[in-house]
Amino acid sequence: MAKTVLVIDDDPVICQVIENILYQSGYKVLTATSTFEGLVYLQRQQHVDLILLDIYFTDGFDGVTLVDRLVKHPYYCDIPVVMISRDSTQKLIDHSIGRGASGFISKPFTTESLLQQVEKVVGLN
Repeated sequence: MAKTVLVIDDDPVICQVIENILYQSGYKVLTATSTFEGLVYLQRQQHVDLILLDIYFTDGFDGVTLVDRLVKHPYYCDIPVVMISRDSTQKLIDHSIGRGASGFISKPFTTESLLQQVEKVVGLN
C-alpha cells in the first residue's frame, strides 16, 4: 500500500512539483496551500504517513506553530513532519527539530534530496 504524504505549502507551484516527484515514486500525495487547509485534511480522518510543511505562510499560522500543535495532539502526534523552507539557517533547523519536526529540507531542493528525506522518514513500502 502506498504511503500518503500531505504537502502543506502556500506556493502552489512547489506543491505541484513535490506532488509530481512523489507520485512518480509511488507515493499518494495530498496538497494544501495553507495550514488551515492542511488541518482540514487531518480532521477529515485522512490517513497521512508524513507531512511536508513549509515554515512561512501568508495566511494562517506558521509551520512551526502547526508542528507544535500536532505533536501535542493525541491523534496527530505520531505523524512525522519534515519542514521545508528557503530559510535554512542552522538556528531555524534546530528550532524546528526542537519543536518536533522529524527533518528539514532546504529550498531549492533536488529530486534526490527530497526523496532521500522522505524515504528516510517513512520509506516507500
